[in-house]
Amino acid sequence: IDGETGITIYSKNPHIRRDPLSTTKLLTCMVALEHLSPKDTVTVTKWAANTGGSTAYLKAGEKVKVKDLIYAALLPSGNDAAVALAHGVSGSKAKFAVLMNQKAKELGCVDSHFSNPHGWKAKDHYASAYDMAKIAKAAMEVDLIRTACSTEMYKMSKTNKHKARYISTTNYLVAGKK
Repeated sequence: IDGETGITIYSKNPHIRRDPLSTTKLLTCMVALEHLSPKDTVTVTKWAANTGGSTAYLKAGEKVKVKDLIYAALLPSGNDAAVALAHGVSGSKAKFAVLMNQKAKELGCVDSHFSNPHGWKAKDHYASAYDMAKIAKAAMEVDLIRTACSTEMYKMSKTNKHKARYISTTNYLVAGKK
């Protein structure tokens, strides 16, 4: 799609359901920022801290600014940060998924259903390329998300459980750009 207009330039099988994987985190961050301020603090639950896969190494009971959780979800693709945001907004992944699906419909998505905030494969977690393009375009209109997505390295603030620390992107298109 054209990133400014949203007009489709080329497509092939745009409505086939696929695993959206970590691209899900763009929607998670959009929904979180509709309910929380970047300056708000979220306490990381044990469920968030124990989420496997790629992580930002968050600890249960850690108090983290929403802005830092956005970066932690998007740079190292932190599943723990995505779950922390979901819990911070609604108290559970299931309640947050309802908000994600509402937002997807609002954006014009027609081939998607989200069941978790991090994108792990699940039979009821899917999106089409068409829908993911709509979500990505909308996400890039949110300043904090757009900035995070183009950041190679970010310094997270000190928390009650961690010293200030650096996280870096896993996106090779951003890493090493000059």
